[in-house]
Amino acid sequence: MNITFFIGNGFDINLGLKTKYSDFLDYYLDSKKLEDIKGRNLSDEEILKKEHIERFKKYVNDNIEFWWSKGELTLGKYTSELSEGEGERFLNCQRDLANELSKYLQSQEKNIDYEHNKEKIIKSLCNLSNIFNIFPYKIKNQIIKVLDNYKYEDYYYNFISFNYTTTITKCTEQLNSKKIGSHNSYYDYLNNNIYNIHGDVNEMILGVNDESQITNIKVFNCENGKEYIDSLIKENTIQGTYSSIEEDVVDLINGSKIIYIFGMSIGETDKRWWERIIRWLKDDEMNQLIIYKRKNHEESVLPADKKIFEKEAKNSILKYSEFSKEDNENLKNRIIITSENIFKDIENIAKFE
Repeated sequence: MNITFFIGNGFDINLGLKTKYSDFLDYYLDSKKLEDIKGRNLSDEEILKKEHIERFKKYVNDNIEFWWSKGELTLGKYTSELSEGEGERFLNCQRDLANELSKYLQSQEKNIDYEHNKEKIIKSLCNLSNIFNIFPYKIKNQIIKVLDNYKYEDYYYNFISFNYTTTITKCTEQLNSKKIGSHNSYYDYLNNNIYNIHGDVNEMILGVNDESQITNIKVFNCENGKEYIDSLIKENTIQGTYSSIEEDVVDLINGSKIIYIFGMSIGETDKRWWERIIRWLKDDEMNQLIIYKRKNHEESVLPADKKIFEKEAKNSILKYSEFSKEDNENLKNRIIITSENIFKDIENIAKFE
C-alpha cells in the first residue's frame, strides 16, 4: 500500500531555512542593482536587458504584498505591463528571477549539516510509520480502517516534492535502511526516490498553472513565442521535459490510499494537482487526504474556533473541485486537517553564522 506525501516549502521553513517568498524577495530586490554603465563596454542590447530587469524589479517591489501571497501567479500578471510581441523581454525577466532564486536557495541549503543532524533526521523519518497515533480517537480509527484493509502487505512511504531544494532527498539519504517500521510481520519502507515535480535549482519549472493565468497572452505573439509560453506554463514544461515523471506521479497518486500534504499553501499555480487529488479522493471511499495546516489564530478553548479553522482549510482545496456541493460535503469527511508537526524532530536544524 502506498502512503504519499506532498512536500512544499513549509518543509524547508520547518528546517529553519529562510525560504519564504518574503525572504527571497528581500534578497532579490537588493541584488544586481543597475550599475553606472559609463565606461563599461556593454552593447546596447545588454544595457536594454538590464533596464528591463530593473523595471521588472520595480514592478515586483510595487506589488510586493501580492508576491508574498500569490508568488508565481504574479508572473502571469506581469504580462499586463508589456506590449504585444515582447516575449523576449518577459523571458529575460523570468530568467533573471529564476537564476537569482537558484543562487539564493543553494546558499540557504549550505546552512544544514545533515551528517551532524543524522540521528534527528533518522528519528523523524522512522516516526512516519507511527504518525497516525497523533490524531484524536475518531480520526485515528478512520485511518486505521484503511490500514487494516492492507495490513497483510507492505506499506510504502513516498515523497513528491514541489521544492527546488534537495532537502528532503538529503534527509532520506541519511537512512541506513529503507525499512522504517513494521506491522503484522510486514514492513514499512521509505521510498528514497523523490519525485521533484518542479525540477531543481539547476533546471526550474517556474510559472503559472495554465494560460488563463496569463493576463496578456499577446506578449508572446513573437518569434519563439510558443517556447516562451511553454516556459511560463508549468504543465507545458513538465509535459515537454519531465513527461515521464508526471506520468509516474499521476500513477503514484492513483495508487495511494493516503495522501499527506505538508507545507503547501494549496495555491492556484498548482491547480491541476489539487484537481487530481480531489478526483482521487472521489474515486474510492477508502482514500484519505490529510493536510497539515499551521494554526493562524490565537489558541482558544472554544470548539467553534477549531471547526472554523478546519472548515476553511478543507475549502481551500475543495474550491478546485469539479463535483457538486453534495459530493463535496461527503468528501469533507475524508479530508483530515491537523496542526501536529510530523517533522518536529528536525525543526530548526539549519544554523546560520
